[in-house]
Amino acid sequence: MDSRTAQFSKPSLISGEGLVEHAGKTMLLNKEVEEIHNENVAKLESMSQEEILEEQARIKASLGK
Repeated sequence: MDSRTAQFSKPSLISGEGLVEHAGKTMLLNKEVEEIHNENVAKLESMSQEEILEEQARIKASLGK
């Protein structure tokens, strides 16, 4: 893990708690949250700084920001 993604050592924005519940069972479990986080970190680590900035700009543009 390099310094760009060191800050992403664990998911911190969401925990999976309280997400979509059905019949008393949480649909998105902590394990799934961790898997998604790991996929996101791997994607970020594979991207150059320029690619990350381009993707940020594309996302912001799609949100009208």
